[in-house]
Amino acid sequence: MDWVKVEDKLPDIDDDYLTYVMDNGLSYRMEVQRFYLKLRVLKGIYADSSTHWEKTTWDDNLVTHWMPLPDAPEETI
Repeated sequence: MDWVKVEDKLPDIDDDYLTYVMDNGLSYRMEVQRFYLKLRVLKGIYADSSTHWEKTTWDDNLVTHWMPLPDAPEETI
């Protein structure tokens, strides 16, 4: 799986994705978060309403990249 730039493409469906998030323009982190396709005002938001997916200069919890989650393990303990 490769990272997808938010400025290049947004997810096609509501689902959970692995995201790379710029936190207040100071640091970066990876998180699993849900993309809501229908909430197009910010082109997708999460339960954390200040986190959004869009190309912008506002740098408060901005998703810069995303990728689908891998499949779950076939066997569990």
